[in-house]
Amino acid sequence: MIQQNLPFVPVNSTDAPTSYCLSVVAKMLGLAPRHFIQLLSQHRYIFKRNPNPNEPWEAYQSQVNRGFFVHKFINIKHNSGETLPRLQARITAKGFHHFSKLALVLG
Repeated sequence: MIQQNLPFVPVNSTDAPTSYCLSVVAKMLGLAPRHFIQLLSQHRYIFKRNPNPNEPWEAYQSQVNRGFFVHKFINIKHNSGETLPRLQARITAKGFHHFSKLALVLG
């Protein structure tokens, strides 16, 4: 069996779990972000409440319960100067490990 070198995932030294946005994880796995996000959606890891392309991705509760995702509120500043809070699905270190194994299969 050939062992592939996977990227190092730093562990946060505090008790707070480390999480990464979807596009960063895709790049760490060597995948195109759009392709990775499409795979996550097709395999029911993430979804959009509204088909609007500006709507954020959310993780299914079952995936949050498995420890693969967390949600974080972020502030988005619009050109109008208005700042709106948005929910962002983020992948945990446990989720990264899971998806790194899947990337070998789905590549």
